[in-house]
Amino acid sequence: METVTAAGHEMVRVQLGAVQRVPGMAELTGLLDGAPVAVDVSVAPTVDAAEYLLFHQSLTINLLAAELAAGVGHDTKWKENSSESISG
Repeated sequence: METVTAAGHEMVRVQLGAVQRVPGMAELTGLLDGAPVAVDVSVAPTVDAAEYLLFHQSLTINLLAAELAAGVGHDTKWKENSSESISG
């Protein structure tokens, strides 16, 4: 995420531990406290197509609900080598 910090944005990584799981909305809301924007760069812990889809669907639903509750903006999945910019 060097591109984000090089553009003058502060970034806080949220790591969920060695075992990836889908965090609940309440947990995510607390983690987002004070953030102006959230950028989802999650990686599913599986290559199984059904589990991969379930992981990302569940995480996206919880993250969007947490962002709404915390008053945080959302940027779609960010690719580090992307030429897109993040706006707060």
